[in-house]
Amino acid sequence: MVVKHKLEEAAGKPHSPLRPLLQPGAIAVVSHDSLRLYPSRAATTAHVTFFAQTLLAILPDVVVGGLPGVARVMLSADGAELLAEGTSLRAVMALPHVDGTKVSCNHIMEVEKVLGIEAARAAIVREISSILTAYSLTIDMRHIYLLADVMTSRGTVLGITRYGINKMNNNVLTMASFERTTEHLYNAAVTQRKDVNLSVSESIIIGKPIPLGTSSFSVLLSPGSLDVHHAEGSKASTTAETKRVGVQTGKAGAGDQVRSSFVEYDVHKDFARLMNLKYSQSALHSDCYFRTPHKAMNPLFVENPFRLNLVVQ
Repeated sequence: MVVKHKLEEAAGKPHSPLRPLLQPGAIAVVSHDSLRLYPSRAATTAHVTFFAQTLLAILPDVVVGGLPGVARVMLSADGAELLAEGTSLRAVMALPHVDGTKVSCNHIMEVEKVLGIEAARAAIVREISSILTAYSLTIDMRHIYLLADVMTSRGTVLGITRYGINKMNNNVLTMASFERTTEHLYNAAVTQRKDVNLSVSESIIIGKPIPLGTSSFSVLLSPGSLDVHHAEGSKASTTAETKRVGVQTGKAGAGDQVRSSFVEYDVHKDFARLMNLKYSQSALHSDCYFRTPHKAMNPLFVENPFRLNLVVQ
């Protein structure tokens, strides 16, 4: 009777080729494991043959029992697990005799849909680790964690393909470093695109230090922290146009004693030169300097003044 009801339910769907089964007396239950179908009296031999072939093609897809989307279920070798072939994770977890906390799935997109992005990340780590273990390969887990983080950093699972890379990063050099290099570079040249924020891949390509660790900050000079010194014989003036800046320099003298002198610079004319002093020149002879975050667009100025000893060449 269950099979009969399922067939009638399938025949009741719109545009179903099984609609002739809805006629009274079309389905007869012979026993608990067999049914008999009676075609319409007005049907010709060709119609009956066509209906029988259609029925044979559709019957395997009619769900009589179990869950839609689960094709088959097998018992593991040790008898401790049931291996279901399908994608109905939510329906399997909702079964009355199934502990949902012990259900796992290797379909990453299904895990993301049902359990969220963090569960999808854990599934990626688990599946990669199981594959490496099966081939007796060892790798630091931090590499796998990094790969899973990159694939799920956008809030959805992105594959490590050219389509996923394009969604992860919009930089030209990053896209060109993976696939279709010529096409990306050609389009970037035609449209005059620029890469402002360079990440690891772009920095390696153009030979710059990657923006991590020591290279993650810049050293800038605060003009307000410099000693003000006026030229000898000149009149003191408070106007910004005539303000002079004296930079204290340290040079090694006899007996390893450091003697100081002042080098005068005009604030407006020579400020660019002061700001462009190399890091090695300033930090090597400096007792105090401050840092700015990487990619800062404007210089940062501190409120508390301090002395910055520079070697000016």
